[in-house]
Amino acid sequence: MRIATLVAVLALLCVTTAYADKVPEGKEWSWDLTGLRNVTEVEPNDTCPGQEIACGDVVDAYLTGTDVDYFTFYVTAGTMITVGTDAGVAPDAEDTKLYLYDADCTNQLAYNDDGGPGYYSLLTYEATVDGYVVAMAIPYSTSYEGNYVLFVTCEAAPEPPVNDLCDGAIVIERCTTGLIEGDLTAAHDNYTPGVYPESCTGFGATGHDVTYVMTLEAGDMVDMFYFGGYDESFYIVTDCADPENTCVVGADETVGTGETISWSVPASGVYYLIVDAYSATNNATFTIDYVIDCPVANDEMTWGKVKSMFE
Repeated sequence: MRIATLVAVLALLCVTTAYADKVPEGKEWSWDLTGLRNVTEVEPNDTCPGQEIACGDVVDAYLTGTDVDYFTFYVTAGTMITVGTDAGVAPDAEDTKLYLYDADCTNQLAYNDDGGPGYYSLLTYEATVDGYVVAMAIPYSTSYEGNYVLFVTCEAAPEPPVNDLCDGAIVIERCTTGLIEGDLTAAHDNYTPGVYPESCTGFGATGHDVTYVMTLEAGDMVDMFYFGGYDESFYIVTDCADPENTCVVGADETVGTGETISWSVPASGVYYLIVDAYSATNNATFTIDYVIDCPVANDEMTWGKVKSMFE
């Protein structure tokens, strides 16, 4: 590895430790690698664009504590790319991070840490143009070293749901109680509450997301419980063009048991609920039980009943 590359990798390792490793205990892993083509890592692949592979390949590879592995492959527009890492033969690398870049590694398209089995990684990205993309794998820190496998699958991207973006957000009526059922599978990763640890949920969110809109009054009470199967993240914002800076409340504290928002509305206005996930593995069906209590409306109704008793 050249000195310049080593310095760049060490700097990257220092920077990316700002992301929190969330304990993946109980996380289900169900990615099927059957039928994919096995290939062997060819060194040197520590500079972009690295080793050329193809969609459908499973690469047997090795990481040292200061290593970086680049793999480049061709995709067409409208393709849903999935890149993941998993344990290799013992001793295995145990903990990786994955990045997806454009062909010259200047524009980061996607990132994941811990989305795969254990502390391995999994990311998805829908290609918007024909051309090469580059997957980059590194160890979580210099203390992790060993064998791992990297796999790439490419499928036609499904049509996103109508509420994929805030322009198509589904309305949640004020002063109602209900159950929302949805699916993140075909949605895109459009929004994020920010990055660890400054975000309003305490973590980043690189999973797919869908949107809902609520017109609320000051003093309304919003209670929501979101369950999506593994590691949920949801938050309420006032501006979908700037969710990081306009997030008013969010939750992403527990793993595998659902998330809860209990929020007293401070000011009347339009609010967007973004249903997200910590990583790409949680792109699945979900439910949200909610209650929007409107004390002003209830007070008026009660006063009306009282007046009618004396008429």
